Formats: sequence, C-alpha cells, structure tokens
Amino acid sequence: MKASITPHATAPTLGILAGLGGLTHAVGEMRQGSAAPDGVIFESWADGPIAANMGGDPAMSVIPHFFITGLVVALVSLALILWSITRNAPGRRGWGLVGLSVGMLLTGGGFGPPIIGALAGGSAIALGRSGSRAEDSPGAGRRALARTWPWIYYAAAGATTLLVVGSLVLEYGFDFENGDVFVGLFFLTVVFAALAIPAGAARELIREAARRGRAPESCEVVTGGAS
Repeated sequence: MKASITPHATAPTLGILAGLGGLTHAVGEMRQGSAAPDGVIFESWADGPIAANMGGDPAMSVIPHFFITGLVVALVSLALILWSITRNAPGRRGWGLVGLSVGMLLTGGGFGPPIIGALAGGSAIALGRSGSRAEDSPGAGRRALARTWPWIYYAAAGATTLLVVGSLVLEYGFDFENGDVFVGLFFLTVVFAALAIPAGAARELIREAARRGRAPESCEVVTGGAS
C-alpha cells in the first residue's frame, strides 16, 4: 500500500488530539469555579451532556481547586499541542510528549488524553531509535509489519478523532446516551496507537535502509510514495 505520509505523522496527530481532549476536561473544571474537588479523583463536568451521559469525564489532580486545575491543564494541553507541531527531532518530541502527558494526568486532563499523548511520545521515541540503526537486510517479518503501518495509523487517527471530537458532536448535537460506545472507542484507540509504535518503527527502519541503499527490492512496496 502506497502512502503520502510517513510514520513521523503518528506523534503529532495523536499528540494534537490528546491536547484537544485535555482542553475538554479543562473547560468542565473551570466551569465548576473555586470549589474544591471531593478527592484526588473527581468528575471534570458537573452538569450538561458529558456529566449525564459520560460519567462526568473523570480526572485526577494534585491541585485542590477546580478553576486553577482547569487553567493549569489548559496550559499543559496547549503546550502539548504546540510541542507536537513544532518539534521535529523524534527523540526530543517523544520525551517531551511523555512528560507533558504526565503533567496533564496530574493536573486534571483526564485519563484517556494522557494515555494517548504518552503513546504518541512512544511512537516518536521508537522512530528516533529505528532511524539510527537501519539493518542491512530487514527480515520478512519486519517488512510485513511495516506494510501494516498505514492501515494502523489511519485506524488510530480515526478512532482517536471519533473519541475526542465525535463524542462532543454526539453529546451536544444529539444528546447521545450510550457511554459504552466511547469506552469501546477508547480501547480501540489505545490498541491501534500501541500497534502503530512497532509498525511505524519497522517502516521507518526499512525506509532508512532503502535510503542508504541497503534494503532489498521487496521493500519497494513499503517505501514507495512515502516522503
């Protein structure tokens, strides 16, 4: 399968969506004002469709103040989005995404967005490592794994978009009441995002081997069309 994108698209795509998810939590928390949560784990939204149909979108924070928690996680989420867009070195981008995702987790960004952000970071870290150790003759198994990357990437991006953006459309546009659908989407997102890490690393390794003139001809189906 030919693709017009490379595995380097995984981290920014998932990182941006993770940041948008964190902003959703931030809005709900700031709407609750100066009250203090009942504990470290609480509901981000106290009213509205998200509270009624999605269990309030649970989160945790070490800051005992709803508005400040929301403000801090909004800043962290924006920083994660900007980091996803502006950092080009895979290793630096990856560790930054992981660090910001931990910060999001501890300041009210929910549980789903930080996990997605950390997986985005893991993808970038894996790409940085694979690009520096291209093999002379990638094995058949690695070439087969590399061929799956476009499908896995689009599945991960689609599931994450439906989870982060689609949930808001369904809740506020149609008052969708089946929260189990979003739970299922979250697990699909995690599975595909996790699979994108080894598949993307394999694809990048073969692309790097081809660039150095060391990949077998059978890899052309994997590298063709990628920039």
